[in-house]
Order: sequence, then C-alpha cells, then structure tokens
Amino acid sequence: MFKSASSSEISTREVKYFLLSSIIVTLLLFYLDEGFYSFHWMTEGIEGWTVFAFYIGVLVICQLFIGLLVKLIYPKKWISIVVPIIGLILCLCYMLKIFS
Repeated sequence: MFKSASSSEISTREVKYFLLSSIIVTLLLFYLDEGFYSFHWMTEGIEGWTVFAFYIGVLVICQLFIGLLVKLIYPKKWISIVVPIIGLILCLCYMLKIFS
C-alpha cells in the first residue's frame, strides 16, 4: 500500500493491525475515562464519537510513521508485530503530555 524508495513498505495487513490495535486501546481508554467504567458515552451524542475518531486517527498515524521508520532501519517482517506496541506507547505518552 505505502511504498518508499527502498525495499521497505507497509502492507494493508499491517495497516489493519494498526487500526485494530488503535480501536482496542481507544475503546479501553474511553471505557475507563469517558464512560466511568461503562460504554454509555456511545449513546450520549456525536461529541464522544468525534473525540473517539480523533484518537484513533492520531494513533494510526503515529503507528504508520513509526512503522515506516522501523522498516527503513530494520526491514524484517516480524518487526510489524512490535510496531503497534511501540507506536501506541509513544503516542499515548505524547498525547498525555499535550492534553494534561
């Protein structure tokens, strides 16, 4: 899907992993923070869904960026499993620093 000048590339399968991991982490965060240990925030209007989509978008973009950097430095296939973990941790730390 995304290709660079070298042999590294991000496949659609990896993008699906990034999206899935972002959705799972964001659902957990919203369950704990926005819903106070419930999913009732989903029925309260568009405001919660807008922030939810924003968080997912930022997390996916961070994972894509880190994935490209890691594949440029170390182009092995198994590294795509580690990238969502590294990307989510770094991006969440960055967002906590900005918004708190």
